[in-house]
Amino acid sequence: MSELQSKKMKEKWNDSSYREMMLSKNNQLKKGHKSANGMLGKKHTTESKELMRESHIGAEFHFKVGEVSRSNGTKIKIGIATKKRWEIPEYKEKLREKFKSKVWTSEHRKKIASSNGLKPTKPELIINDILSKSFSNWIYTGDGKIWIGDKNPDFMNNDNQIIEVFGSYWHKPEDEQERINHFANYGYKALIIWDYELKNLENVENKIREVL
Repeated sequence: MSELQSKKMKEKWNDSSYREMMLSKNNQLKKGHKSANGMLGKKHTTESKELMRESHIGAEFHFKVGEVSRSNGTKIKIGIATKKRWEIPEYKEKLREKFKSKVWTSEHRKKIASSNGLKPTKPELIINDILSKSFSNWIYTGDGKIWIGDKNPDFMNNDNQIIEVFGSYWHKPEDEQERINHFANYGYKALIIWDYELKNLENVENKIREVL
């Protein structure tokens, strides 16, 4: 603003009728803003906060998984960066606690599984091969088809038995008993097979026979 313009504005403001008109317009704008924002001056209840939080989780998931399309090169870079971060104990523990603290309903988990198009991992393929050759009535269910509580078992049979394949990269030793107890609460007997056990397939097959 030039000096001349500034001088003219001051002269206008010194005019009481002009000043009152501008103040009146300003008050009207404030009232209009208040009416547009129905929550102005109010507080959200615990229930409304929870609903908004769950709504945000769903929206965040839809955007990140359902809408974003990344090139193979980008996916590889993200995978390498994630793996490096996961090697830091503090980061790993913080992430575990973060996910434990979230309220992941069965519906949320099913949506995530179906959207990700889950396929058997390499260890799961090895177990599937063992079950197909040496056992009967076992099916792969780790693609999100079946949920027991809030857990999606990797393999199931007709005798209420479950096999879970754990990767030592993602799971802690105490996770094993926690998972067994979870399925037991629903009447299922579960066996956990760790990825490092797959170095000896004969022992794995014997373990399945002995435990189940």
